[in-house]
Amino acid sequence: MAVINSKTKTSIIALIMIFAMAASLIVLPAVNAHDPPLSWPTYAFISVAPNPIGVGQTANVNFWLALPPPTASAQYGDRWTNMYVEVTDPDNHTEELGPFTSDATGGTYTTYTPDTIGVYSFQMIFKGETLEGNNLGAPASAYPEIGDYYEPSESNIMELVVQEEAIPEPKVNPLPTQYWTRPIYGENNAWYSISGAWLGLAASTFATTGMYNATGNFNPYTTAPNSAHILWTKPEAFGGIIGGEFGSELTANYYSTSQYEPKFAPIIMQGILYYTMYPGSSTYPQGWAAVDLHTGETLWTSERKDEVLKCGQILNMITPNQYGALAYLWAIPTSASGFQAAGQYMSMYDAMTGAWILNIT
Repeated sequence: MAVINSKTKTSIIALIMIFAMAASLIVLPAVNAHDPPLSWPTYAFISVAPNPIGVGQTANVNFWLALPPPTASAQYGDRWTNMYVEVTDPDNHTEELGPFTSDATGGTYTTYTPDTIGVYSFQMIFKGETLEGNNLGAPASAYPEIGDYYEPSESNIMELVVQEEAIPEPKVNPLPTQYWTRPIYGENNAWYSISGAWLGLAASTFATTGMYNATGNFNPYTTAPNSAHILWTKPEAFGGIIGGEFGSELTANYYSTSQYEPKFAPIIMQGILYYTMYPGSSTYPQGWAAVDLHTGETLWTSERKDEVLKCGQILNMITPNQYGALAYLWAIPTSASGFQAAGQYMSMYDAMTGAWILNIT
């Protein structure tokens, strides 16, 4: 009979334990998963628009489940993938569209172009799905629904009336011909051409901002008025001739041009003019101002003297869950505002309130 020494026994025991641990990892379900898996009812919905519509025109078909995928969060998590749309034409011929994959909210859309006059019917069909736990944004233990089954469901039937005459396209609101203010109503899409920003992405002369961008002072996306109008004025410093004993020399003027110490370098967002203030004889910043470009009203001021405005930023954030722009101001230390001076950090501020948000070093 073979004799196994103690060292060999120890090695065998260690190997057995390793195999046992590996096997346990394979057969064990995700921590906190329902055991046994649960079965959940679902509720399907569908919408078709515009309705009625003309032959050859395109309808938008939106459909969704009442419950988003439980693991979905922005770009992470599962999506419903077993979604179909059943279309029945006026001759009672049925067509199945899909499968479709939802977004993070549990819905999606398609388009349909009918070619026959009559009534079409649309119905969303969800054929059921087991939540897989794909592309998770957090540990699987955070989602006890992984492995659960989401039952099939059908939406109500939506009818689309298709007529011979085409329906007119939505009208585009024309550009204004009279005085207008902000915010611009969201339906006035064409007004983008007269409402662009001036972010100050480059420095004007010896300022820290003020130019449209590094290529020059031209905004190719916005049309300015054809005739100039002075809406309001704000004095920044004494100007014009000094008078009296200073005589009529060309140099007998107040220091208002400030070629090397410019007093005004604009940033414009949402119809608000932002600038660093150098009032009177001061060549050192005395804070910032936010002024309504239409009325001249000062909306807010900041008493910060240790920083000057550098540029504006409009972040148009588009995700599967939401979209919309956010406006910020960026500032740099006053010590970095000179010609070719280097700054050690930049600060971000809320453009509406002037409130500090963060620093980047």
